[in-house]
Amino acid sequence: MIYPLLPVFFAATLGLSRSFIGLIEGLAESSASFFKLFSGWFSDRIKKRKKLVIAGYLLSNITKPLFSIVHSGFQALSTRFVDRVGKGIRTAPRDALISLSATKEERGKAFGIHRAMDTLGAVVGPLLAFLLLPLFRGNPRPVFLISFIPGIIAIMVLSAVVDVPGDKYSTKKMTLPLHTTFKEFTPSFRYFLIVMFFFSLGNSSNAFLILRAKSAGLSINLIPIFWMVFNVSYSLFSIPAGLLSDKWGRKKLIEIAFLLYGLIYLGFAFMKDVKFAWLLIVFYGLFYGMSDGNLRAMVGDLVDKSHLGTAYGVYHAITGITLFLSSIIMGILWDRIGVEFAFIFGSVMGGIAFLLLAIRRKL
Repeated sequence: MIYPLLPVFFAATLGLSRSFIGLIEGLAESSASFFKLFSGWFSDRIKKRKKLVIAGYLLSNITKPLFSIVHSGFQALSTRFVDRVGKGIRTAPRDALISLSATKEERGKAFGIHRAMDTLGAVVGPLLAFLLLPLFRGNPRPVFLISFIPGIIAIMVLSAVVDVPGDKYSTKKMTLPLHTTFKEFTPSFRYFLIVMFFFSLGNSSNAFLILRAKSAGLSINLIPIFWMVFNVSYSLFSIPAGLLSDKWGRKKLIEIAFLLYGLIYLGFAFMKDVKFAWLLIVFYGLFYGMSDGNLRAMVGDLVDKSHLGTAYGVYHAITGITLFLSSIIMGILWDRIGVEFAFIFGSVMGGIAFLLLAIRRKL
């Protein structure tokens, strides 16, 4: 509901530079990644997931309405930071819970359904924002405040989720996440993390796609619809992509997704007409539908159940911390060299990730 409004709110209302917006998004996501690492490990240690998931969603829901009273860059940074800490607490235990609730043969479908439903909510949210904005004369602050309502409903629904029984987990002693030697993980998972490092280095915050579309002529009132189109595409392709990965193998689908990502970023680099942005955002949804759930499912395929929460924490930590770097890089390249070079960098990193995955015969 509020995510597509934040980049323009930061830039237009608060007057923040693209470099500072990159700092906000990068620091927020990297802090979330740090907490994903510890929450994943802690969920393995206590053999419970649900309580951590609820705590994370609750923290984020309390924080989001605070954007309605933000008036400075520091306040924006602090609020976004706390919001992402909530995401950090919930994500790894939630992914472990989903993975443990499905067999390997249906894990792609399970994550596909999760990503589709998550994204379907992200379709309704921007649509609500689009309908509400004219009532407030384009002022996003009341929309930030109203976002508290669906968040509370989500937490009430989440309370009905059944945790996976503790006896399904190994009783093997877990090391602290910062002391992880990675010997606990398979060589395939370690190689997978290297691939994700290079891909994430070029996968900056999606806020830059919104800013790019706005720079090409997209009006502020249409930004929620623009992001809704992305989420519709993402949601529609998530379940079919999950089913295909169960049938054909996740590696093939992810390779195609990385290649598609590189082409999409090239399109954003040389885009001259805002009409082209609408087409690109549809393909960007296809990319996410093919990759996001299947990447999470692949973690479950490559790691022993006793280390599953920790593995998801490590995966999200590496991708998130690298997102911090990539968002900083994107902001600096855009401000100092130009938008074309900034998006070309992301495209090249997607191509490198594709090649690294393609030359490995099997994961």
